[in-house]
Amino acid sequence: MKHTTFAAIALALSASAFADCGAADDDVPDVQPAAAPAAVPALMIVAGCPHCKLNESAAKSLMEQYSKTLGSPASFSGEIVATITEFRFRSAGARQVLGTLAGLDRIEGYVTVNGNQIEVGDTARSSFCGIECVAANVGEEIAEAVEDANEEAQATN
Repeated sequence: MKHTTFAAIALALSASAFADCGAADDDVPDVQPAAAPAAVPALMIVAGCPHCKLNESAAKSLMEQYSKTLGSPASFSGEIVATITEFRFRSAGARQVLGTLAGLDRIEGYVTVNGNQIEVGDTARSSFCGIECVAANVGEEIAEAVEDANEEAQATN
């Protein structure tokens, strides 16, 4: 009975606290949606071996950093393929508990831009930086390779 009364009082207080939180429709200012950012060149990630498929968090970190670093090169056209030849990661628990004794996180591979292959990769041994940090660094390397290829293509034209 004691717990039921307390729960009822807590529910009543929280309901009354938020009863007038919403603004009327005419109080909301007109907001125009921001212009959609220009698309960055598409990146295709390919596993170069049966055990080289990136996990979801690594792929997400790599793609986010690639897009953020690259921005939007206006005149780039061509296929960009990142081939992962080595992928190893430690679980967060092993990384936190064992630190460097748990081994390392590594992504190695190469990116093919306009037919040219550029090696990319990164490794982390610390307990602070996991596979997401490594993937972000590789994404940045890929973006830099694309920027360099774009500059070379513009210089030859």
